Amino acid sequence: MASSKWKTIDEINSISKEKKIIFWGASHWIDKIIGLINSKDKFIVDNNVYNQGHSYAGLNIFSPEELKKFTKDEIYVVITTGNYSSVIDELSKMSFIMGENFCCAPPLNVREDIDNINNLDFKVLLTSHQHQSDKTSGGGLYLFETKSRKLEKKYSGKCRGLHLEKNFFLVVDMLKGILKFDYNYNILDTIQFEKNSEPHGIFYDNKTDLIYLGTPGRDSISIYSLKKKIKVDEFFISNKWNLNKKDNHHLNDVFFKNNYLYISLFSIDGKWSEEIYDGGILKIDLKEKKIKEIIHTDLKMPHSICFVEDKICFCDSMRGDFWYDSNKISSFSGYLRGIDYEREYFILGVSEHRYPEKMKKLSNNINLNTGIYILDKNTKINKFFDFSDKFSALHALKLINKKYYEKKFVWTT
Repeated sequence: MASSKWKTIDEINSISKEKKIIFWGASHWIDKIIGLINSKDKFIVDNNVYNQGHSYAGLNIFSPEELKKFTKDEIYVVITTGNYSSVIDELSKMSFIMGENFCCAPPLNVREDIDNINNLDFKVLLTSHQHQSDKTSGGGLYLFETKSRKLEKKYSGKCRGLHLEKNFFLVVDMLKGILKFDYNYNILDTIQFEKNSEPHGIFYDNKTDLIYLGTPGRDSISIYSLKKKIKVDEFFISNKWNLNKKDNHHLNDVFFKNNYLYISLFSIDGKWSEEIYDGGILKIDLKEKKIKEIIHTDLKMPHSICFVEDKICFCDSMRGDFWYDSNKISSFSGYLRGIDYEREYFILGVSEHRYPEKMKKLSNNINLNTGIYILDKNTKINKFFDFSDKFSALHALKLINKKYYEKKFVWTT
């Protein structure tokens, strides 16, 4: 690709036949390639006046003004400084064409991953269940654009679960009900849920028109019809709620796949109120109304179940661990909750840690920031966007410019 700043040694040698090679930047990046460049006519330019007039790697060092002594057809510039972005700007102002007249030294190609993650243009919907709320901050629904770093509040409320469809999306407002929005942020419909159900995560199956709602206040998964706007069924993980009418297991987020329901919960044994966090992920057979399989155990406050190419992902929230299938992929210092993905990137939400006193024995790095991470699954590079000045609790997030129905995500190790 002629316009690319990333070239191989063979491409540089092919483009620069019978041309002078000018390295921009007297640095160790020259040492890595100088013996591989075919051109015998080379020198260095550098903006640092203390380097000019000296030599490096046996080559004379000049001011960038030296480039004006040659036509663009006579020279080819190879950028050999980590500050390549500013050099690209300088060369462009001098009418040099990227790829055709200059490129970055191949060893710098590792920096392409940084460029890629910095230049992502994602639009992310976020929910916050913070009780305090006003027009620009606190609990509600937000839209964040990674390119412009613009965070805009679209709705105020105590919001948790979030589910996207092509033409609408659903938001759980703990005080008002299940809200159906269009993508102009108009409320199209509202479904009331039972009092004291403390609704959390939500999943809608468009084939059956059923909404699966985590209702830890009832120690259950409540099932609603979107069209009829009524509750049609309920699944209790145990008989504990019928005995004591309290939150024992704390079922929170849900995901429906291949006729099975996957739920995250704080306590498999139902001793959450006793501060026993034997959390896990369960697979529920709704036809038989029983637990089919315990997918994961020994989790502390898990959330945010989703599937990536048939592999389950979730957050072990208190520990700040992100899991893909049976592997802990990354760890973060905050209360991790909220997952989506696009191509090789995961988008992960983090909240001000809710339980710093419980983390003292688990971590020496307890984060009080709120925001999102973008994680490159291949390089493990991540970038953080901070929303701490707007809200302290984030529950769910979804990409709204993601091509959900067209692209497949492939995990590579």
